[in-house]
Amino acid sequence: MKTELATFSAALLLTSAASANEVFGGRTTAMGGAGVAGGDYTAGAILNPANATFFRSDDDFAVLLNVGAIADEREDFLDTGDQLEDQLDRLDGVRLQMEDARALSRLLDDLDRGGVSGEAGAQFSAAIPNQLASAVFFARQNALISAEFRYSDRDRAFLQNPTPTAFDENSLTSTAIARGYSVRETGVALGHSFAIGNPDWQLSLGATAKHQAIETIEYIATAGDYDIDDLDADTYTLEETDLNLDLGATLVRGNTRFGLSARNLVAREYETVYGNRMPLDTRVTAGAGYNGETLTALFDLDLTCAAIPGRLSAREEKVQFARAGLELDMADWAQLRFGYRHDLEGTVEDTASAGIGFSPFDVLHLHLAAVKSSNDTLGAAFEFGLDL
Repeated sequence: MKTELATFSAALLLTSAASANEVFGGRTTAMGGAGVAGGDYTAGAILNPANATFFRSDDDFAVLLNVGAIADEREDFLDTGDQLEDQLDRLDGVRLQMEDARALSRLLDDLDRGGVSGEAGAQFSAAIPNQLASAVFFARQNALISAEFRYSDRDRAFLQNPTPTAFDENSLTSTAIARGYSVRETGVALGHSFAIGNPDWQLSLGATAKHQAIETIEYIATAGDYDIDDLDADTYTLEETDLNLDLGATLVRGNTRFGLSARNLVAREYETVYGNRMPLDTRVTAGAGYNGETLTALFDLDLTCAAIPGRLSAREEKVQFARAGLELDMADWAQLRFGYRHDLEGTVEDTASAGIGFSPFDVLHLHLAAVKSSNDTLGAAFEFGLDL
């Protein structure tokens, strides 16, 4: 084998670098990803461009950097990959004994039931708040990828009755499979507030115009033939560019907000090198939140499903999230946050999150977040910002 399977699978997540549907950030991730009806004019404008209008009178300019990732492992996929690599190195060129063949078959079967998937993201934004049209300029890259292993019927039959010849690991037809996509975006979010008939209420509307570069990834190779360096090769990736639009609205009364956002208003499908289609769906999300001086409570609900790359086949799998988050603020100097995310479709595990933040003088912002599920989903996010 050119590289052990566990290293191959983990590197798939890192090479792709970032998720088209998840917005990572030290504050947002800690609060379960909720923020359509909360947040301020910096990071919140990515989830809902109408949030660009929520700035303080002494805010003139802000810059923000967010990075984060989340990964999920099923059935001890990586550890099993290590064991398979050791077994194949030991048995290559050796006549297979029945005991070794059965052990190898068990490992391949375990890999067939497992898998690893992940999302990661990075974003830089610069915000210029004003009463006419508050603006947030941003550049971000997001990606989603999953890796699986298929135990072929031919290998299964061979290992049940191995031939009395030297074993060649390159004769295996079982395959490692990776599918996913990466989205790079540059754009500007604009928001404006309007007075409506009732003086107790305020309406904010926003829109984001963005340029997107979408790269699909589909890599299939046999257990003995895959090479991690091939993942970025043109042979396995296709790239297209498009323009897209996000829209958002927020209705405010006092500290209470109700929000609605539609991200990637123009839904499209993109082709992989093997002719499969990967959709980039419109995500419509409603939110409600209380945004107080010391307490912020947010709840978001996806009104539409979004597709993710299918496991072991080109079929689509759907996710639809409900998210909740809570923040306690101590005199604008320190914050404590908690969050929860639930997939209504049951495709991915529920996750709990927590985080801390430091914002001395409300100028320098450092925020950290961690994500965990009941099994093997782990994630983290970091935010650094300056608010002038």
